[in-house]
Amino acid sequence: MIVMRHIIHSVIFALAGLLSFSVNAAPVFVDFEDVEPKGTALPGTSFTTKGIVFDWAGKSPSIPAILSSNWAGGSGSEMAFCGYCDLTNGTSLYTANGSVFELDSFRFGGTDGSLSGLPYTGTVTGYLSGGGTVTKSILSAADTSGLIAFDETWVNLTSVDILIDAAVVGRDPFDAFAIDDMSLQAVPVPAAVWLFGSALGGLGWMRRKQAA
Repeated sequence: MIVMRHIIHSVIFALAGLLSFSVNAAPVFVDFEDVEPKGTALPGTSFTTKGIVFDWAGKSPSIPAILSSNWAGGSGSEMAFCGYCDLTNGTSLYTANGSVFELDSFRFGGTDGSLSGLPYTGTVTGYLSGGGTVTKSILSAADTSGLIAFDETWVNLTSVDILIDAAVVGRDPFDAFAIDDMSLQAVPVPAAVWLFGSALGGLGWMRRKQAA
């Protein structure tokens, strides 16, 4: 019995250690460099990069495009929406595996255009796994770095909406607003959860059998 008890404790601690390791947050940096095609409207209503889904179905009448170095504030490619369209544009984002995540920052600004100095305004809404939301109003810094940072309340998120207000009438037809260099912390779905539960169930069965 003593040996069996030690074995059970050892297995439990080993599985608990594996489980705690597997749920550590993993940094994710989305720069859109791997998203194709570039320079034209994206097909469909969503795409996935670095394990993050960007889904504009129901959020944006304007289909986004991946541009290359059109915005001085980004780094290489950026996700851009129509900046001169008289409508609200935006996207939702969430992890492809359904796990929760933390939003740290992203860059937001205007691409090249004669009126791109006019700022864009918008709202970022985060949906929390335990219910409720967090929100942040944003203002673009056109053609600059435009870093938008989020505090410690933007954790345990299931999804985030980024919605930009309708454009100012008379914008240049080549104007657009862009999102780039998004920094997140994703929490992987723990692969050891099923193993942990199965091991405990198996050990319980062994103890009942031994007692019998």
